[in-house]
Amino acid sequence: MQFTHFLSISRHFSTSITTQLPKLKKITKIPYKYRPRAIQLAQKEVTNYLHTTKNLQFTYAELISKNSLFSLHELMAKVDYSFFEFSDNLQRYLSYYPINEFEFFYESIGISTNEINGFLPRGKFFLDEDFGGYSVCCALWEFGFPWNKLGVLCKEKDSIFTRSVSEVNECLSGFKEYGFDGIMIIGVCLAFPFVFSRKCALRGEVVALFDVLRIVFLDYELVKFVDGNVDAWFDVCRKIRVFYDLGCADGNMGELLGRSKNVLLEYPEEMLVKKVEFFRKLDVPKEEIGSFLLSKTDIFEFDLESRCISVVGILKYFGLEIEKLRSVMRNYPYVLGRNKLANLPHVMRLLNLNEWFFDRMRNGDHNLLGTYVIGSPDEDLDKCYTEYLIKIESLRIPAHALCTGSV
Repeated sequence: MQFTHFLSISRHFSTSITTQLPKLKKITKIPYKYRPRAIQLAQKEVTNYLHTTKNLQFTYAELISKNSLFSLHELMAKVDYSFFEFSDNLQRYLSYYPINEFEFFYESIGISTNEINGFLPRGKFFLDEDFGGYSVCCALWEFGFPWNKLGVLCKEKDSIFTRSVSEVNECLSGFKEYGFDGIMIIGVCLAFPFVFSRKCALRGEVVALFDVLRIVFLDYELVKFVDGNVDAWFDVCRKIRVFYDLGCADGNMGELLGRSKNVLLEYPEEMLVKKVEFFRKLDVPKEEIGSFLLSKTDIFEFDLESRCISVVGILKYFGLEIEKLRSVMRNYPYVLGRNKLANLPHVMRLLNLNEWFFDRMRNGDHNLLGTYVIGSPDEDLDKCYTEYLIKIESLRIPAHALCTGSV
């Protein structure tokens, strides 16, 4: 089976890892100590512009201006600065040079400035030219969604922004029928944006998802242990999605997640993702990995990155038969030696022992991964190679040091 890296995991950290955030445009014309005041004035003028000139409700105009710092800096850099006349200069500029309202809007809902161009409607600059997405955002904000996180929903392929406000409200009302309150629903929708999909093929998946979540939230009473705010529920739901995307070999994802709710409460999402990535590199069915991790939760305590291993030593430790071990040593000498535990999945695949290794852990030997240590300081070290390194080091000793005491 050809190994395929678990690419979908990367979406969890796309902002902090895979996407380099742009720097704010430097406003050198404004003295540093006056910049906070200048930003406040610019936010106020953009709010007034959107409210009075463009007839947006004041609340939404303010949400847009206060959550679009990059676009605001671009605007400020184009306007002459004077401590006493900056507001007037901004008003004058906006009256002659209208802003691209979509840039401010999309940044305000959390779309990175690196990504905004992919969302801007072609040939349109004013929100009243394409009000659909803005109206949906207003409806979601009134339900309780954080304005600056709505971009998460916008990025979904079959985006909720293509739906009408009445359809959105109908969806949200339907979600409440599962017994979830508004904050729980917001956390679910942000972590699983596909719940708003129109596609019939996904409707069954949405029902299945809410059935799983009902078991975890209500039957196993996770709701009692999560703070009653959007950030806490969004965090928990993102962790659930790490396992939900893997699937479950025997179809009881709800029960496994419910019985393992301490994993969702105690460990950060990044740690869960790293553990999943480690086992995905073994190139075994992802459904089996989900079931394995949720049934052997103590494995989340193991350090699977920094520890050093002896390849032969760990094969012995996990009980590889002596004849197979000899075959490995004979046929794969280039793989043997010392390595980082983080590289163990790659080593096992090279030795064609990845499935054997995973079966040993799945059948009860997973604790060996946490207790293994190198047997001796010299285990698996190539003596000839070590002697060669010593000779190299000796050649680095200055000649005068070799002659010390010979006078």
